[in-house]
Amino acid sequence: MDTSPDLLGTALVVLAVGFAIEVLRIVREQPPVDPSRPTWPTRHATPPPGTSVLVGAHVTRWRRRSATAQVAELVRRGALRLDPRDPARVEVVDVHGLDPVERLFVAALVGGEPHVGSRAHLRADDTALAGRIEGVQAEVNALVLEQGLRYRPAPRPERVWLRLALLALTALAVVLSVQDPRCWWVALSLAFAALLHRRREVVRPLTAEGAALRDHLRGVHDWLRFADLDERADLGPLLPWAVVYGDLRAWRARGGEEDPALRVLLTDLGGDREGAGSEDEQPGDAWGDQATGGSRKEHDGAYVPSAD
Repeated sequence: MDTSPDLLGTALVVLAVGFAIEVLRIVREQPPVDPSRPTWPTRHATPPPGTSVLVGAHVTRWRRRSATAQVAELVRRGALRLDPRDPARVEVVDVHGLDPVERLFVAALVGGEPHVGSRAHLRADDTALAGRIEGVQAEVNALVLEQGLRYRPAPRPERVWLRLALLALTALAVVLSVQDPRCWWVALSLAFAALLHRRREVVRPLTAEGAALRDHLRGVHDWLRFADLDERADLGPLLPWAVVYGDLRAWRARGGEEDPALRVLLTDLGGDREGAGSEDEQPGDAWGDQATGGSRKEHDGAYVPSAD
């Protein structure tokens, strides 16, 4: 005759409490949510106003040609002038129209505080210049992360007291199961939940500005790739973004035409090669190695979602 007490009801109550604790753990550890965004960004034939090429390239993670693209933008706007006899030699023409990031970049090119008449020789083998560009890229990356324009890892919430509560309930269930063997499954269920170590990635959400900027630049990328060749647009401002995305051939096919000296410089710096796959896979410009670094999930301090 079985003389063990009937503790199954008590064990079920313990299991219900453990289930509630596990639900609380899951809810408390949910990562924050981005601002709402469209499922598929709208195509844009104009770049976002007030955003430098370097910042936009960091936002979209297409940075391997961002330095050459930024040079192209400054030449296009007339802030820099190329020597027609040697396009690798540039001269500063205007410093008043530069935003802080562009001014920092021009200072890296000329090796000091830029002034009208400052000159630089943009050689791919200039290690000092490459080091200065790397420093600018690092500062832009830090700025983008600080302003919430890119994802970055967030501290994982510590829920030690919830885990301890589950362990205590597991111990109680073990005691109950010793007295009533029918309760063993309750103890095993609680032990599994208590010992399970989830590797959930937690990231800080983008700001509303960051989400809007990312979607706008993706729309520019889509326009360069998919818009009809006869679709009208002001192609001049799209030149640097065609360099960033490796779509310069498509830009020219739509009627885009850059200054002859700039075309030579783009070729010399490797900014006119076709893109291939994602930003991490496409060939870069002369300073591509100074624009990227780190693994996919720890990309210069930023977090790259696996499905992004």
